[in-house]
Amino acid sequence: MRRDATTTDSPNAGYPMSTTAGALEIELEKTGQYNLGAGQSPAQANDIAQARYLMALVIGLAVASLIFIKKRDEG
Repeated sequence: MRRDATTTDSPNAGYPMSTTAGALEIELEKTGQYNLGAGQSPAQANDIAQARYLMALVIGLAVASLIFIKKRDEG
């Protein structure tokens, strides 16, 4: 993520995309634009299931964190 996050045109897209590429150990490339995770395996169709699982996990952690914060603040 640290190496590739700023290589996209969008200042916001590079961070989640490069983090995902690193977590899945894949290379994401848009020819002539960016290459995230260079040197890793090229992305394959079966990586979509892993990316969906990762997304569900992150969403679950975010929701759990919000619930925890709300309950903590309620006292």
